Amino acid sequence: MPWYRYRAYDAHGALQAGEIEAATRECALDTLCRNGLYPLEAQEGRAVEHRRWWERQVFRTGRLSRANLSLLTRELAT
Repeated sequence: MPWYRYRAYDAHGALQAGEIEAATRECALDTLCRNGLYPLEAQEGRAVEHRRWWERQVFRTGRLSRANLSLLTRELAT
């Protein structure tokens, strides 16, 4: 089943955003309504992870070496 990104208001008027899995867009909207949300939009597709440039560069391997950690902290200190 496809995923849908949605934006909807809850019963308190707060804007909610998220993803839901449903067979069709209409099913996604119906599910949101049954959950007490008032949908503004539902678009097919998963959200793309947005990372800042420095997170992509610094943490691209998931772990910093001691040398890179030293360089990073020295750069931040000045």
